[in-house]
Amino acid sequence: MSKATWMLFLDTRWPLDEFFSDVNIPFDCEFVVVQSARDEGVILTEVYRVSPSFPLQKYRFGTWSAGDGLFCTDKGFYQRRDNLQGLALSTAFLKVSVLVHL
Repeated sequence: MSKATWMLFLDTRWPLDEFFSDVNIPFDCEFVVVQSARDEGVILTEVYRVSPSFPLQKYRFGTWSAGDGLFCTDKGFYQRRDNLQGLALSTAFLKVSVLVHL
């Protein structure tokens, strides 16, 4: 799922938190929800979860209207996801010494 960009056209009667309540959109997945808005044309919202048990994160990715065209954020993927919402990462490293004899 994380190697593709997904786009969902969703009726505005569905609140995003309710629609995605049992759906995990992984942190490294690009998933954009498109919803129409009377005063703004169409709103593009990027959604994801930092972890399956964490709340849905929403980011206003851009807007589109017939008169003005498409306006998207100029922030990169990881600039838009700069907060891990307090997730604790378990990490380790291995120090290896390599001896070379010539």
